[in-house]
Amino acid sequence: MIEKFIIPAGLFVNVNARIGFNHFQYALRGMGQADNPADGSVIFRVGNVKGDVGGFCNRENHAQFNGDSFQRILPHRILLRIKQPHFIEQHILKDDSHIKEIAYSRADAKDAFYVGRGYDYLASLEGALKMKEVAYVHAEAYPGGELKHGPIALIQKGTLVVGYITDGEKEASSRNNFVELASRGADILVVADGKYKRDGDLLSFKSCPEYLGVGPAVVISQLLAYYLAEAKGLPIDKPRNLAKSVTVE
Repeated sequence: MIEKFIIPAGLFVNVNARIGFNHFQYALRGMGQADNPADGSVIFRVGNVKGDVGGFCNRENHAQFNGDSFQRILPHRILLRIKQPHFIEQHILKDDSHIKEIAYSRADAKDAFYVGRGYDYLASLEGALKMKEVAYVHAEAYPGGELKHGPIALIQKGTLVVGYITDGEKEASSRNNFVELASRGADILVVADGKYKRDGDLLSFKSCPEYLGVGPAVVISQLLAYYLAEAKGLPIDKPRNLAKSVTVE
């Protein structure tokens, strides 16, 4: 299981007087269709860059952003990122029985909608993709702010909705989306960082820095699709009409 779902991403930052950056992306070899190292590592990398660079250079400390201060803060953030695969292994993969139980209980789902705001939208894209690829469930991902521009009309009693909350700044708006969807009968599964967990959030994970939260959320989404496909007796690593190697002109 670990080989299929751990997707580390690499980031090398060259710090000099002008604060120059060189980014290198790494991903494991694909072991089956249920994993997607290339897409997954992009998501991990975006979260890492957000935390390593964007989270440090903001309005409050922009005036202090220089070579020395950047060099002091960066090692700590990189250390947290290096530990992320271990975090996922210990707090998600080590015991994913609750994810399996949730997936099995929804094996008859015909449609699924994935909703997230900001960086959580990246997790929703990967979740919807995996649900389509391996579980053959019609799945779509939408930014929370666009739900009222059509997608919400498709929600009816029992429609599966997977929502994401790993960013505190987006929590209130995302919760409002989930309330609206629930009022229309949606079956909502909330993937939430532990510090934002509320009663009824079935897919929460141990709290971690916000700029790393999208990683565990992606892995939980992949596991949800994996076990739902397993519950349906589908060939997870050899889904119909798909190939690991694709040439596009």
